[in-house]
Amino acid sequence: MVLGHGTVARTAYETLVSLGADVATVSYVADDADIVICDRVAEGTDELYLSQVAHWVEHRPAGRPGTWVTVSAFGLDGPAGGLPGSDLVCAAAGGMLAALTDGDGRFHQMPGEQALQATGLLAVLSALHGISLSRRDGIAVHLDLSAQEATAFSSVQQELAHILYRCGGAGGAARYSAPAGVFECADGLINIIVIDDHQFARVAEVVGQPEWITLYPTLPDRVANGDTINSVVQQWLATRPKVECERLMQANGVPATAVRTIAEVNTSDQFQERDWTARSGGCDSAVSPVPAVIARHPAPSPPGEKPAEPTLDDLRVVEVTNVLAGPLSGSILGAMGAKVVRLEDQARLDVYRRNGPFAGGEVGLERAAYFMCANYCKQSVTEGVGEDPEIARLALGWANVLIENVGASRLARLGTGPVTVGGGAGGMAASISGYGRSGPHADFRGYAPNVHAYAGLTEAIHEAVGSRVYLIGALADYAAAIWVATLAAAWYLGGAHDEQHVDLSMAEAVAVKLRHPHREVGKVTQSLLMETADGRTVAVSFSAGDGGCVARALGRQASDADVASLVKRALSEDPEAAVSSLQKAGIAAYFVRLTADVVTDPQLRARQFFLPVDHPVVGPAEIITLPWKVAGCARTGYRSAPLLGADDAGAREAFAVYNAAGSRQGVTS
Repeated sequence: MVLGHGTVARTAYETLVSLGADVATVSYVADDADIVICDRVAEGTDELYLSQVAHWVEHRPAGRPGTWVTVSAFGLDGPAGGLPGSDLVCAAAGGMLAALTDGDGRFHQMPGEQALQATGLLAVLSALHGISLSRRDGIAVHLDLSAQEATAFSSVQQELAHILYRCGGAGGAARYSAPAGVFECADGLINIIVIDDHQFARVAEVVGQPEWITLYPTLPDRVANGDTINSVVQQWLATRPKVECERLMQANGVPATAVRTIAEVNTSDQFQERDWTARSGGCDSAVSPVPAVIARHPAPSPPGEKPAEPTLDDLRVVEVTNVLAGPLSGSILGAMGAKVVRLEDQARLDVYRRNGPFAGGEVGLERAAYFMCANYCKQSVTEGVGEDPEIARLALGWANVLIENVGASRLARLGTGPVTVGGGAGGMAASISGYGRSGPHADFRGYAPNVHAYAGLTEAIHEAVGSRVYLIGALADYAAAIWVATLAAAWYLGGAHDEQHVDLSMAEAVAVKLRHPHREVGKVTQSLLMETADGRTVAVSFSAGDGGCVARALGRQASDADVASLVKRALSEDPEAAVSSLQKAGIAAYFVRLTADVVTDPQLRARQFFLPVDHPVVGPAEIITLPWKVAGCARTGYRSAPLLGADDAGAREAFAVYNAAGSRQGVTS
């Protein structure tokens, strides 16, 4: 059951239906409901609500423990626990608002209530985790999901990691070389991102500047001369159509994508060939599509007995991944209990291991900050990987799920041949790519900003804001990772009755979030962004008709007409007191957090969203946890990212024993 009427509830309902669940939206919950997702973002939580949840937990029917997920703006505990929120306020508190600014430093809200949509998708994933926990322990589980944490998790993890690991220099998208950014073509815009040397060499050749290859041989050279490079590239692009520029750049291996409108995305050859219209039920469909083409086949008879009610502790995952979306999906599953083994080819190590940025600014394979924040709760195996096909074959025979985002040629290098997961017992192979493994643009290259441009997000932002703004944050990667973890968990907990191949498109994962960019869900709210005298910004949201409540909270008369003026005046006098007064009166209000502010935010710190772990090389470190926990409990079960090849010893033998015996035991503890 889904309880509530806001964007979180709506997104959770649509996601569950797209997964094939039998779900109802209700205004109250019967005692015999097995799974409940309750959207309390707008209302907040109080003692009465918590007592009702406690009653449900304590009066479960025999043999049906159940899962309840409370979704609130800031979680149930901590200094802001129980306070109400909104999309604007949660985006402000979680760093998403600060990820979208213009040249004057003003903050802008993304269209389509992206903070709460991300929270709704994560509510479904947390419910799956709750199902696993309740099955394992035989008791009802109450999970506490924070929209503030979900927003940060879905938008600015890399930027947070840069600060957590004291990397120094530019972080996140700012590390890109030149040319980089949005450029004007004859009929629109194009996004170009160049990082690697070979990409820059091809750009130089395409725009007729081959001398650049020797003039600017390194990334620092290109960054230092970025204005010159970008200016020449802009001149070359200005006289050509955006799709032609995209075609020429991509044909030469350069990550470049035309900035498309949502209409252009929905009717594009790529989306049409992947049957997007049929899968999405049309633009007016009430149910969002899964952003993947899924092929299903009957599973062969397993060599051993499957558990009647499987838990994620029984799930075994093999990863062949790099960068962000693939590794993060494995870490999510690992944090939910799965055994995750990362196969690492030492001849082709993950760019995030090799290139950093590095903790403390000290270069080293075991000090890569982005790698550590995307690869917790898993193991690393290198012995024989890329050299001996047998190790890959044995690992896939051991696994239930394969996650890959390296493509068919890299998989072939491992010597696996046709991918078979589960040793003949049937498994899931999940493939993540920018635009899907099928279709005319299947071979297109791209980083997150390219995918945002291709899938309509960049244009939707420009249309909503009315000016050119730059989005930091790899939203496409986070959305893809969450979807893959959700699909794998749902498949396994549902009994893994069929063999599946999941072809997930990051562009589709973004497009799903833009199907209704102007839809209003729940109560109509008025939102304000107000600057304080000390240079900070406060986000405030309140329902239509609640202007009097806002005025009274600030010590003014309800007859004072202009609520915005009242808020502005109060914030100019004493920002902290004004925000506190609004919060105590049940009005959603919070300071806009810059990335550095998110890392030190008292609410996130109190809830251990940044969790200390011990790393063998870096020492004490912090990782970004899943945005939920068991209500009233500390976060447990997290482990730091593995050292390269840390689990080589005994891995081959353990895989072989499993394959030979056909048992359902894990590889190691």
